[in-house]
Amino acid sequence: MHPGAVLLVALLSSIPTGRSVAAQTDADPVEDPLSQRVASVVVRWADGSSEPIPEEVSRLISVNPGARLRPLVVRQSVKQVFALGRFRDVLVRSEAAPGGGLRLVFELDPIPTIAGLEVVGAPSGEGSGLIAALDLAVGEPVPGDLGVRGEAAEEWLHSRGYLTAEVNIQRLSDGRNVILDVEVTPGDRARVASFEARGVDDALGRDLIRALGVSPGEPWVEGDVAARLIAVEERLRNRGFLFATAGLDWRPADSGDVEVLLLVDRGPEVTLEVDGFGASAGAAEDLAGSLAEGTLTLDAVEAARQELLAELRRDGRRDAAVVLESIESADRG
Repeated sequence: MHPGAVLLVALLSSIPTGRSVAAQTDADPVEDPLSQRVASVVVRWADGSSEPIPEEVSRLISVNPGARLRPLVVRQSVKQVFALGRFRDVLVRSEAAPGGGLRLVFELDPIPTIAGLEVVGAPSGEGSGLIAALDLAVGEPVPGDLGVRGEAAEEWLHSRGYLTAEVNIQRLSDGRNVILDVEVTPGDRARVASFEARGVDDALGRDLIRALGVSPGEPWVEGDVAARLIAVEERLRNRGFLFATAGLDWRPADSGDVEVLLLVDRGPEVTLEVDGFGASAGAAEDLAGSLAEGTLTLDAVEAARQELLAELRRDGRRDAAVVLESIESADRG
């Protein structure tokens, strides 16, 4: 049952009968609430506001005046209103209608709405990204996890180099319309203290670090640097490391800046083998041998595949195809 729904027994027991319990006798029984008709349905705000009830809410309440009271219909109406995600609670009350029957009252307790969002202390140029990390917007309901959203904003600032940043969110007003005050204490932005590449020789390491576009002394923005790892892996493939991968690791230095490591896994050594070329096997093996003597890149392999395909077609094998496959070697390389 939805946490805001009213138990049917509570609803039915609240229906007045207009008679004192002490005066009831076997000859004068209490009218069964389920036999009573709904004289009218009222939808109002729990805080007494005169603001109009949204039409979509009224459409979701399926209790019709003049019909007999049907608890299942009442429960379904409450669930449908809750599904809008705009209310903390929906209460259903019953009252005796002046002309007989029941007057059902649906009371809506709305989730407060963000009427204003004030961000104070955000670093220059980081305001829009910070708000996106908070995932808050004027006009939307105030979420119940403001603390979690503040932590998410802190993590985003940390990724931007503000390693000691703190974000606090406070409600400046209560009621339906809430002003949220986001107070940011960014601290100093960390810089790159050192950059080292591991897994490759020094010369290649320096070339790969240049591809990352950051040098010691420059601001540390992890997200921007990590996005350039694709360029690093492309350089590795151009050097013959066809299955190489690259990653980042960093740690704070005593100065408050960061020491960054570029970690390279060169992947398995690649060798070429030819199979299924028939009379053209000699030409294929010669081509594979010439590739092995140079830097084995994906472009070079593709050029060799096209050349072998042309050789086969010159031999009259018009339907021939040359396919490259990656096969694990005996040493699992």
